[in-house]
Amino acid sequence: MAINLPKKSTTTVGSIYAPLGLTDMPFPSNGFVNPYSDNPRINGKIYATLTAKSAIDKFERLLIRPDDFLARAQLAYLWSKGDSETGRGVGKTALLQYFRQRINHDWGNTEFSGKFSAAVVYVGFKTHVDRRYMEQLAFSALVDVCNNGVLEASRAVLRLNAMPEDKVTLIMEDDSAGPPGPDNLLKDEILKKHGVNPGKLDEEVKKTLVAGSVKPLVAHELAAGTFESYLKSMRKDQQFDPLYVPRDTKILDYSRTLLFDDIVNYLRAAGYGGGYLFIDDIENLVDKMVRKDRIQFAKEFGLCTVRPGYANTAYRFFSCVLTTHQQASIALSTAWGEAGLAAVGRLDPNSPNSVELPFPSKD
Repeated sequence: MAINLPKKSTTTVGSIYAPLGLTDMPFPSNGFVNPYSDNPRINGKIYATLTAKSAIDKFERLLIRPDDFLARAQLAYLWSKGDSETGRGVGKTALLQYFRQRINHDWGNTEFSGKFSAAVVYVGFKTHVDRRYMEQLAFSALVDVCNNGVLEASRAVLRLNAMPEDKVTLIMEDDSAGPPGPDNLLKDEILKKHGVNPGKLDEEVKKTLVAGSVKPLVAHELAAGTFESYLKSMRKDQQFDPLYVPRDTKILDYSRTLLFDDIVNYLRAAGYGGGYLFIDDIENLVDKMVRKDRIQFAKEFGLCTVRPGYANTAYRFFSCVLTTHQQASIALSTAWGEAGLAAVGRLDPNSPNSVELPFPSKD
């Protein structure tokens, strides 16, 4: 039996997008943004700002305010017209990822002209949540805190602050284990090479954190760089997925305190002047709630974000941005009023705290 071997191509196959001046299609293939992907088509780095200029301008006036950061809105909404179906694909998630990347790429150094650091924490609900709503929101935020790099950047700063200046210079200029720079502060072998004991250094960082009101056990895990493992240890399955298996809920007993007290105090100790909590696809959190659950969620949300009770509210640390559409807002508006949140930010696309994205035009 004769075997036909494949022919070696002698021509270059051009991209069908070349006539448009593109190398590939710029949109994600499945319609969802994954902020942890390295692919710019998927992680939100490809973004045409001119398509949402008015929304970006209002977002900046409402929430960025580099010259008056403390006066930024504590609670804001990013709206799309339409319902849960027609309101999809308008660009809410893309706009959030644009600001997330803009701030987190150097932790607000450029955005706020080096005056202080800031961070965006992103929560997205891709499927419906059925119980312990505020606790699950907080744990989803903790997952992003562990994935977005802010813990490592903060630990490096805290280590730097705990070392003599001459040691810092030698360590950061060392190129024996890769390019020199701040990453060396997290490489224990380089610290030891220059006479710094990593264990003792972590103890100094822990003391700083405890003095800044981080609980001692949590301070130990953060100083040692093992906070994610600490969270996983509370799960029987040792997984780190923000959608939980039945009855494996120990982590939910602590998620609110860990996020709104300990992580806030940790970031403040590392020099962060504030941050943003972006809560995407809020309809997947609230659509299945009965009225009693909506009121309870609204009260707990207010306690964590705008009412006295946590370090987050004491220091006005996180500004919260919720993406929604009018159908989802109907389910929450009554509960928002009963919880007193309407006085902070009225749940209405026409309120001063709202940014609305229109349907795309042909242009």
